[in-house]
Amino acid sequence: MKKIVSCLIIILSVHFLSWAQADQDSASYYHGKIRVKLKESVEPYAQALSQPSGITKAQRLTLPSAARALNTLNTRYRVVDMERVFPDAGIYEAKHRKYGLHLWYDITYTVDSNAVSLAKSYTSSPGIEIAEPIYKIQPVYQNTAPQMIAYAAGETPSDSTNDPMAKYQWHYHNTGSVSGSIKGVDINLRKAWGITMGDSSVIVAINDGGLDSSHNDLKANLWRDANGNIGYNFVRNNHNVTPYDHGVHVGGTVAAVNNNDLLVAGVAGGRGVVNGRGTGARLMSCQILALSGTQTVQTPNPEKAFIYSADNGAVISQNSWGYSVEGQASSLVRDAIDYFIGEAGTDENSNPLPNTKMKGGIVIFAAGNQGSAGVWYPQRYEEVIAVSSIGPNGQRAAYSNYGPWVDIAAPGGLEMPGAAKVFSTLPNENGGTYGGMFGTSMACPHVSGVAALVLAQYGHANYTPDSLRTRLLGTVRSLWTLDASYAPYMGYGLLDAYEALKPMVPVTALQIENSLGPQTSITDTIGSRKRLFVSTTPATATITQAIWSSSDATVASINKGYVTFLKAGTATVTAKSMSDTTIISTCNITVTPKLVAGISFSFTDTIAYVGKPALSIVANITPSSASNQNVTWTLSNPQVASVTPNELTPTIADITAVKSGSTIVTTTTEDGGYSASFNLRVIQPVKGVHIAPAVVSVINGQSQTLKAVITPEDADNQNVVWNVQNSAIASIDQNGILAALHKGKTSVGVTTEDGGYTATAPVTVFTEPHAPEGFSPNGDGRNDAFVCAMDENETYMLNIFDRSGQQYYTSADYKNDWEGIANTGSNSGKKVPAGTYYYVLTGNSSNSTIKGFVVIRY
Repeated sequence: MKKIVSCLIIILSVHFLSWAQADQDSASYYHGKIRVKLKESVEPYAQALSQPSGITKAQRLTLPSAARALNTLNTRYRVVDMERVFPDAGIYEAKHRKYGLHLWYDITYTVDSNAVSLAKSYTSSPGIEIAEPIYKIQPVYQNTAPQMIAYAAGETPSDSTNDPMAKYQWHYHNTGSVSGSIKGVDINLRKAWGITMGDSSVIVAINDGGLDSSHNDLKANLWRDANGNIGYNFVRNNHNVTPYDHGVHVGGTVAAVNNNDLLVAGVAGGRGVVNGRGTGARLMSCQILALSGTQTVQTPNPEKAFIYSADNGAVISQNSWGYSVEGQASSLVRDAIDYFIGEAGTDENSNPLPNTKMKGGIVIFAAGNQGSAGVWYPQRYEEVIAVSSIGPNGQRAAYSNYGPWVDIAAPGGLEMPGAAKVFSTLPNENGGTYGGMFGTSMACPHVSGVAALVLAQYGHANYTPDSLRTRLLGTVRSLWTLDASYAPYMGYGLLDAYEALKPMVPVTALQIENSLGPQTSITDTIGSRKRLFVSTTPATATITQAIWSSSDATVASINKGYVTFLKAGTATVTAKSMSDTTIISTCNITVTPKLVAGISFSFTDTIAYVGKPALSIVANITPSSASNQNVTWTLSNPQVASVTPNELTPTIADITAVKSGSTIVTTTTEDGGYSASFNLRVIQPVKGVHIAPAVVSVINGQSQTLKAVITPEDADNQNVVWNVQNSAIASIDQNGILAALHKGKTSVGVTTEDGGYTATAPVTVFTEPHAPEGFSPNGDGRNDAFVCAMDENETYMLNIFDRSGQQYYTSADYKNDWEGIANTGSNSGKKVPAGTYYYVLTGNSSNSTIKGFVVIRY
């Protein structure tokens, strides 16, 4: 259980934000202002610092260094005002100072800078304890159009109150008539009313939109000050409270007047009206939301509502509002809540007020309507009670936030056919109307109302918040049979008004149990979850819930009896009675590894390509939650591929292809030695192609075999398709044999089957032998040889000379294969230098000769 301090009750829905996120959500805070908390040493100089331009140099030098630093910032950012958030409070000033409220100032600046960046700058100042943007607030409810149900005079009221519409308030007493509902999913209010229906000495502050002072179902239960004001309008900064549907609806759930033959009933609405005054809890309207036309406007100072209500005798503060962005946090709001917790219900000397029902405060927040388990503050503030929302079927409403930080669930309604919403009052039309809304905003006032009933029955000047909190949380009904998936994240259970009001029967002993009975030790594997609960002695004990803890939350964590087995080891979980923390029960938890039962791949064969990105391979361990996920990877042929296991997830490995071939990839578990394999075929893909020779010369009527040279030479797929541009000049078959058909020029092309790479070569058909004018024997395979058009029926002698007549090459049976290597003279075996050479190509049988010059370039 959260630590309990002396407190009254506050119910809010607020969201906290990191500065990094705030930069992306500039619409969620005010511009031109930031809020700072001064250090005590600087506060005496705040008045002088509020007008930086009015401080002379001599005066500035008399300031302490921290104050001078703040003055420098104020000058830099053209600050025009520094104003206390909470003005002098007269007789309450000493209490305000005890909580540091006098240190909070609003700074108005005129420089063009956003509030988040400015707050960061001020945070670094030695005179500033805290600096933050001023976040905007909004009501927390789902629908914009309240559902109305028509009724006629004389309709049958409920069996507990004569209010005709109370029968539609399933959230008080659920008969199962609402579509999709389950009988008994309610706050058990009818039986509770047999004990008490409220007390006018309990004052509930409604921090929300304004209440309606003319509403016939509210006005008899409204709090009024000595001047007849029902509260304060913090939006307009005056006592003129204006009705707002959200606030009126929330207030009506807490304490609409009961037994007045009108509309709906309130949880703590009393037993009727006596001498014009209601007998239920008093509602104080602290207006922080209002309407401007059709738009909702808000105060930048919602924290003032806590201070005002605490100083005016409120003992419960109901808040169903919040910030618009997850993670938003206001330290000022936290300080104001702490003030309410510590000082509500007391006088200027912190003594209980006359007729107060409690000294101190308790804080309750609506969990919020984002349907999220995220970080939402101040719901997670350690001292508060966070309220989640269920529908009439007892399951988490989809919109409701949830998590281990939630304390209690209450009906918040659903938007669905029928009457599944929460029904309460709405702003006045002809004396007052009512209607249905849904949201965690609607769940919260149920908790506020039941808290008011508890104070009405048991409260007194020295009643403690610990006692109130224990009755609210310790008497809930289990949600496990209704919604096991979310039960541990919706709080200790469902609010139960009757159980909270029953006379106290002390707990004398606790026993931890599960579905199998009492438990003193439990063993299970990592990743398992189990539900524990406690049985009390006597069985009729009023407080049935326990505060749970674990001796080692890294081994086994526990949330409201829900144990999660995290890592191998031992831990002891302890259950302490909420009503008496000296009464405990323990259970030893042993967490063992979950053993591996096998391993497999989802395929038996796969392909990898050399030069392509690595394949990411996943091995599937059975069960997937097995504790030891370590495996080793091996290859039967490591020359064709390499394997690199993932450092964080060893069951994942990257397979990189090295060269063509096949290999068996095997992974073996460290736990149990289970193995799985698959066949990997590595393919060398084609990366390019060219034609050899690069320039084709052929005699008409004869043929020449061309070669498609694929890159790389070890590419697996060597298949190509040949084509010729002008089939009248030449033709080519798919073996690369080119046939010359007619004198002239054309080109030949080739396309690889793998990759579709292409290459072309010019083709010239001659009528007699012909030698090229040059070639480039550089080894690139494109034009490396001295290729001549020669009669295929003749053999030829080739001789090569330089310009001086020195012979470099001779061949008696030339095969178009000279690549510039000398085979005669002192240069034999060497490449001839680049340059121009003289050739003589002579037919051996015909003695026909062609002569000329050829240029060699590398």
